Amino acid sequence: MRERCCSKCPREREAQSSFAVIQGSKESQPVPKRRPNHSNVLGTYLPKPHSTSQTNHKSLRRHQVKRSLPQIGVARRRSGVKPFIKWAGGKRWLVESNHLNLPKYSGRYIEPFLGGGAMFFHISPKEAILSDVNPRLINAYRAVRDNWQAVESELRKMQRLHSTHYYYEERNRLRKTPHTSAAQFLYLNRTCWNGLYRENLSGKFNVPIGTKTQVIMPDDDFKSASSILNNAIISVCDFEETMAAAMKNDLVFLDPPYTTAHNTNGFIKYNQNIFSWKDQIRLRDCVEDAYCRGAKIVMTNANHQTIWDLYSGLGTPKVIARSSVISAKSSSRGQTTEALFVF
Repeated sequence: MRERCCSKCPREREAQSSFAVIQGSKESQPVPKRRPNHSNVLGTYLPKPHSTSQTNHKSLRRHQVKRSLPQIGVARRRSGVKPFIKWAGGKRWLVESNHLNLPKYSGRYIEPFLGGGAMFFHISPKEAILSDVNPRLINAYRAVRDNWQAVESELRKMQRLHSTHYYYEERNRLRKTPHTSAAQFLYLNRTCWNGLYRENLSGKFNVPIGTKTQVIMPDDDFKSASSILNNAIISVCDFEETMAAAMKNDLVFLDPPYTTAHNTNGFIKYNQNIFSWKDQIRLRDCVEDAYCRGAKIVMTNANHQTIWDLYSGLGTPKVIARSSVISAKSSSRGQTTEALFVF
């Protein structure tokens, strides 16, 4: 069992970041480090969900960390830009709801599970650290940031060529330049079934064609997205490396893949192979360490007793309802709930 820190005795830990990067990109520079500082761990208090599992997670809980109610304010917000990537499990619905009330922060915005980037574009921070383990996703963001005109031009060509035959032809094609690879990623993302990203055992994208035929959207604004992304370090790496960079007054938003079957969320079956329960425990350790360094953290996760137990020493979430539309079975769609933590 590893040594744990608490609000009275935070462990100092090097915020090193050996990010996997594309050669020659500005992400080759290490993430700047800031001095750790003492911080209380904060949580909210609401009723627990109904449990279908009484798993004992005392072995996962180290000594309790002091809890107190958070001081919630409004984060820095500017004119948000619509995300240009649709991502299963994305948080567009959250930023458009009245459930979101972000804590004030004066540092950097950090998001280790970037996905569709809805929260990032909603906040439009002046300084950000963004990452994901999906290299094709990260290349799309970098390409839009560095050469949005080329990406849009290539995407317009794909719009003109779009058909069922062309979709499967493009799905099997290997694109070699950053901007053509990014355009291919966006084309498949916008025309595949439900915007789902899935790979086979060979690492090839294998989602079938969907019903949507529009590739270029009327409200696409790649120029503004590029401008906002210019404020960000964008890296391909594990979440633990990104979390290590979070210091006092930084705001961290976490939206990990949900690895516990809960309610009617059919998307879970796609996540179990890419984010295990061990990863959930590892994330919890990173969260506590970041708290102790003074970072402010907002996290969405599965509304399930195992998640409540895992974070019981840090705080209690707010339960929020949303529509579930990812499942292929209509019987699995409808209302579901998620847990929203604010630390």
